Amino acid sequence: MKRMILIALLTGICGQVFAQNVLYVSASGNDDNDGLTEATALKYLDMAVMKASEIGAKIIVIGTLTTENSFLYGLIENFPSVFGLTGSDTRRREVIITGKPGATGADRAVLSGRGANASASSIAVITEDANIRFENIEISGLTGEDTVNMYIKDGGRVTLGPGAVVRGNVNGIFILDGTCVIDGGEVRDSGGGGILCGDKSILTMRGGAVKNNGGPGVVVGKGSRFTMSGGTITGNSHPYQGGGVLVMAGGRFDQTGGTVSGNTAPSYPNIFRESGTSSSSSSSGGSYSSGSSSGGSSSSGSSSRTRRSLPKGSSDIGIGFAGSFGADVNWQFDRKLLSIGLPLQLGLELGSDEIAFALLGEAGAGLGFSSSLKYDILLEWNYGGAAEFYFLSRMIGLGFGYGIADSILFLYSGDDFFAPGLFNTTYMRLGLIFRVDASKVTLYGQRYGDGKWGIGLQWAGFW
Repeated sequence: MKRMILIALLTGICGQVFAQNVLYVSASGNDDNDGLTEATALKYLDMAVMKASEIGAKIIVIGTLTTENSFLYGLIENFPSVFGLTGSDTRRREVIITGKPGATGADRAVLSGRGANASASSIAVITEDANIRFENIEISGLTGEDTVNMYIKDGGRVTLGPGAVVRGNVNGIFILDGTCVIDGGEVRDSGGGGILCGDKSILTMRGGAVKNNGGPGVVVGKGSRFTMSGGTITGNSHPYQGGGVLVMAGGRFDQTGGTVSGNTAPSYPNIFRESGTSSSSSSSGGSYSSGSSSGGSSSSGSSSRTRRSLPKGSSDIGIGFAGSFGADVNWQFDRKLLSIGLPLQLGLELGSDEIAFALLGEAGAGLGFSSSLKYDILLEWNYGGAAEFYFLSRMIGLGFGYGIADSILFLYSGDDFFAPGLFNTTYMRLGLIFRVDASKVTLYGQRYGDGKWGIGLQWAGFW
């Protein structure tokens, strides 16, 4: 309904076919104007985009546009934005939004989040039939938690051409079921990630730069694809791995050119691929340094390693800290004893792209409940060591543990509980381990020093 109203307004405002395919928008414009010259510029950018999509026009922005230049400001539901840019033509004709080349001072083109209220989540949201190319314009100026400069969704398409700069804010660009092309533009200086690709997103980089962001330069999510044939990704960072390009499970990164270098992270600072990613690469037309691993071309310090438990490793054969904490459920057959506990493991892991070996110290504590013995509660704790071996390409492994288990029985007599003493036994454990992303699930059998057997299921998350 809102879209029908907007189209009706456009028809009333613009009753002529423009002889020239250029529209002007400025902060001091007026939508009673025809928009054909700088002196008769329009006021609302979103209205001008809908007009331009009907006739295939270029939009020239003069000066800084804010909430005062958005007809839809405050009307966009679900993801409030300063500028809501959508097309009105199903042919998806490209609309160019540009500033005057070389403009300075008050004439320099800026889409700004200045003055937006706390509910605004982005400066520009591009959706539906919109197909927009930005050139010679800056998009910046929004502050607040969980905000982005640009949100591309629901089939929207954006190209950042020469002179287009998406700068500052918490995050640069978020894509969800949309398309973004970096063709000479820049995404830089955000406090968080540069470009975040959500489900079913397409990112193509032909030139330009993604640089100096406080988070990963590009995050490729599940079901998304990033193709890089040119440009530079540099100066970005991540607290664990993949400061340049972080490819999540189910994502795809294909690099045939460009450079990913000079990014920072404790391990694999340039490119990191989780398990379940896919890629192809070619050395033609690209710039690559030595030290890249199999599964894709990259600059020095990158890796396609699937392991996430080694945030401090730094090479294709590396050693790093491994730590996990989780929950454990154990059943002892003969005693008919159900135990619920909290396991902790700390140690070192040595590995390559295909295999890994971990040597861990472990401790745990929990409560047990029996249906056969004459007590109600068993307080247990254990300490020992464990060795684990993984085939990383399949994310499956084997584990062996040995240690000491102590327990206190709390007997019930009359109206009181009492503890008759401390019980002690050893244990040996053999487990089948499944690792997914930063978690592992272990199905194990456990034999105690008195010959009794139990089985258990343990989940643990790495940090």
